[in-house]
Amino acid sequence: FGITLLLGLVFFLARVAWRAVLMGPASESPRPWAFFGTIWLVIYLAMFLYAVNTDFATLPPWYFAAFAHAGFVGMMTNVLLGVLAVRSGSGSAIWSWGEPTALWLMNLGLILFVALKMAADTRLGAIVMGLGVVLG
Repeated sequence: FGITLLLGLVFFLARVAWRAVLMGPASESPRPWAFFGTIWLVIYLAMFLYAVNTDFATLPPWYFAAFAHAGFVGMMTNVLLGVLAVRSGSGSAIWSWGEPTALWLMNLGLILFVALKMAADTRLGAIVMGLGVVLG
């Protein structure tokens, strides 16, 4: 099963994701959403494969919260907001600062959430992440 996931990841990276990664997070919309979605996909699959190949009893208590947030907020929400940005291109004229602010708040909040969850078992990064999602 793990080999199939890795093979799918290689196909995705070879066909689609390399463009997003080469453009980086500072390019025009919606490429930064694809960039962060790709990065979080790789992190999510690495965490999944690690969890599957180890004993669940040895995983730290923060692992599943970080795993779920990497998948649902990091990967899926970035991709969904990127699709929304493409489909509603006229909305960027209203708040030109809104989309980049939402992108950075959500992703930096997610990094902060995972780091604080690992270090001190607190959810303070969720506030920043949530503001980015609401703004997006």
